[in-house]
Amino acid sequence: MKLAVIGNFDKEISPNSKGGTELFTYSLVRGLISKPSIESIIVFGVGRNHFEDKKVTFIPLLQEERVEFTNHNEFLRKLSVGREDFDAELRFGIASKITKLMQKVEVDLIHDNSTSLVFTSLTELLPAPIITTLHTNVMSPSIMIPYYLGLLHQPSSKQFFVSIANHQKKFAQENNIHLNIFQTVYNGLDISGINLKTDTSNQAHGLWLGRVKRKHNKGLKETVLVAKEFKKDINIVAQVDDKEYYAEEIEPNLSSNTHLIPEPKTVTEKNNLYAKSGYFIYPVQWEEPFGLVFLEAMAAGTPVIAFAKGAVCEVIADGKTGFIVNSSVDDIRGDWITKKTGLEGLNEAIERIQSMSSEEYVAMRQACRKHVEDNFTIDKMVDGYEEVYKKILNQV
Repeated sequence: MKLAVIGNFDKEISPNSKGGTELFTYSLVRGLISKPSIESIIVFGVGRNHFEDKKVTFIPLLQEERVEFTNHNEFLRKLSVGREDFDAELRFGIASKITKLMQKVEVDLIHDNSTSLVFTSLTELLPAPIITTLHTNVMSPSIMIPYYLGLLHQPSSKQFFVSIANHQKKFAQENNIHLNIFQTVYNGLDISGINLKTDTSNQAHGLWLGRVKRKHNKGLKETVLVAKEFKKDINIVAQVDDKEYYAEEIEPNLSSNTHLIPEPKTVTEKNNLYAKSGYFIYPVQWEEPFGLVFLEAMAAGTPVIAFAKGAVCEVIADGKTGFIVNSSVDDIRGDWITKKTGLEGLNEAIERIQSMSSEEYVAMRQACRKHVEDNFTIDKMVDGYEEVYKKILNQV
C-alpha cells in the first residue's frame, strides 16, 4: 500500500524530538519501512528530512520549524508581535497548503498526526481515506469544532479515528460524541537504547520532567508542593512554555527540597536521568491522552507515581510499576493501593517506595521494564497500525 503520513505543524519529525507527537510519527514511519505490505510513504512535515530510505519521500511544509520560520522572516516576525491569533493563522495557512499538496499525490491511505483543527475539517476534500490519531483529548478544539459543525460524519467512508488509549473511546461514548473511532492502538517506545538500572542508591530521590503551562497541566505545582510540605527531594527538569504561570504558581513554592536541574541535551542523557531516579512523579491535572514519559521512565526501571487521570490507569500497573493516586475525594477513579488522595496521596505513594526493601524495590524496577516490553514497544504499535490500515482498505 502507498501511505501519506502527516506530522505536527510545529516541530521536526526526528528521533531527537522533545514532543511526543513528533517522536511518535518518526518511530511509526521508521517501523513501517520494514513492512513488506508498505510500498511507499510520503511524509509531510516541517524542517529537515530525517529519513534516509528509498521507500520514504519527505515533502517539507516549511523549510524550518515553525518558530524559526517566523523569526527568520522580518515581516512575519513583525506581524506576530502582540498578535495572539498569529499562530492560529499560520497553522491555517499550513493546513491549506498541505490540502493543496495532497491533491497532487497518489496514495491509498492518509495518516494524520497534525492535531490541526483546519486540516481535520478539510478531510472530506482529500483523495483517499484518512486516519487521524487522537493525540489530544476528544474534547480538544481540533476535534470538537469540526464535529459540532457537522464536518466529521458518522459513519464516514473516508474519516477514521484511532484512539491511543481506551479512555478516549469511553469518553466519547459516555458523552454521545459519535466519532468514527475505529480501534485503539497504544503508543510504543523504542527501548533499544534504554538500559534497565536496578541500583537502589537513589531510591528516595524523585524526578519530574516536562513542559510547564497552565493548559495541559503536567502537575509541576503539585510536585513542588509535595516536596515542600513533606520534605521530599525531587529533581525538576522544566521546559517553561508559560512563563507567567511559572512565575505565579511554581516559583513561590520552590524549596530546598526541589532541585532545578538543566534539561538533558541528548536522548541518552534523558534516559540516564530517568534511570538514576528513585521514582518519576507526574500528578497530571488534565486527562492525559497517553503520556510517553511514563514509558520512558518505566523502560529505565523507574516506578511512576501519577494521578488517576486520562490514560494513567491503562499505562501504569498499580503496585507493580508504581502507584496510582486519586487526585481528590471528589474525583475517585479507582480503589488503588494508595488510599489517601491529592498531595497526601502522592506523599503516601512516595513513602511506599522509600520504605521498600532493596529486594522489593529491585523487583519493582524489573517489573517496570517488563511491563513496557510486554505492552508498549514500537513493534507492537507499528503492527497495530498496519492492521488498522489493512482493515480500512478492505472496508472502503
